[in-house]
Amino acid sequence: MEFNHKNLCKIAYKWLGKSKKQNMRFQKFPIHVSEMVCLEVSETPDAIGWNYCNSCVVEVKVSHSDFLADQKKPFRKNDEGMGNYRYYLCPENLISEKELPKGWGLIYVDVKGRTREIKESEYFNLSKTGFHNEKCYLFSICNRMSKKKGF
Repeated sequence: MEFNHKNLCKIAYKWLGKSKKQNMRFQKFPIHVSEMVCLEVSETPDAIGWNYCNSCVVEVKVSHSDFLADQKKPFRKNDEGMGNYRYYLCPENLISEKELPKGWGLIYVDVKGRTREIKESEYFNLSKTGFHNEKCYLFSICNRMSKKKGF
């Protein structure tokens, strides 16, 4: 498998829809998108999903320098990001557990495209900005769906 951003975003999207955790907070996220741009929001997660009470962001990294740059983004430094749960998804051993920002989870992808959760994300309370941004994304999804289906 080629480890490029597009392929890893597809894997993150599938992971959100097929999460097999048994506890309620980690049931699959039936509403999930990948690489969706929402003009009203400065943060563009690689993949984000929602279930009935929580959200999960997955940030895809194909290089270590990209991972380091991600931590310098204003919404990361100010803890105004989206996602009650937050993960980095990357090729095996690209990011080590000890490098992760506090509370973040880590998912490795092997050469066959299989995922393995290395560290589970802690729960993040969303800031007002993060909550607002998630509402904008959900509205945008609903708006796009209503245009496609003619609601």
